[in-house]
Amino acid sequence: MTNYLAPLEKMKLPAKYEKNVQKIIECLKPREDFGDIKFDYRPPAIRIKQKSTSSAPEMAKNGDLYSPDLGEIIERPLRVVFLLPFYTRVKFTDSGIGCRSNDGKTSIYGDTCETCADKEKCKFQLNILASNPEFSKLYHLMFSSTSFGAGQKALRQIRNSQDVLWQRIHEINTQEASSAKGNYYVFKVEYTQEKIPDEALEIGKALHDVLSESRKTALESANKLQKESAEAVEALENEDIDNSQDPDFTDL
Repeated sequence: MTNYLAPLEKMKLPAKYEKNVQKIIECLKPREDFGDIKFDYRPPAIRIKQKSTSSAPEMAKNGDLYSPDLGEIIERPLRVVFLLPFYTRVKFTDSGIGCRSNDGKTSIYGDTCETCADKEKCKFQLNILASNPEFSKLYHLMFSSTSFGAGQKALRQIRNSQDVLWQRIHEINTQEASSAKGNYYVFKVEYTQEKIPDEALEIGKALHDVLSESRKTALESANKLQKESAEAVEALENEDIDNSQDPDFTDL
């Protein structure tokens, strides 16, 4: 299997970034291997503490950033460099997640999202994998519902500026909003004038390539697993039941 970490491992890193990047390399190494199904490292998700949140640390206040994966409150503003944006979809039901699309195009059941009758019930989510400017930590930012526009705006600003995606530092914060249902908090993204040093641009490019390849591998593995599961179910449903070899208990 292709070593997607090669762009990072083979780089001659600037001295001040070497130890930091090595931490990321160790995190990104696959932890488990079930045949050719890889379960790779997932950067910790960054969420907002709302009134109804139950997964936040006990000391978190409404509007705080936190990571359920780290079990920590995240200091605001969170300074990050964007590395890889991608889209997903998820449909919630009263009992939990009813459907999901890992690429925003095809559901886990093999249906095409655009032609799905329940498309309007799905939440379209912008995901951005990001790093701190020192390139020692990775984060997973998720912009959906009322925060979706903040993520989209940040990407538009990058395109309009013609900056490289990982060139500019963004500050992630929260701001209060309200609706008929009450007050809540959404993501606020500030597109700063601060850029990472030129010597670090190559690190950002390598991380982008590594994360992109890792995601591609993960999607292929998920699709393979999904296909095998569907084929197994179909085979079971179509199997001719032959009871001729069943034991006969009539004499007992």
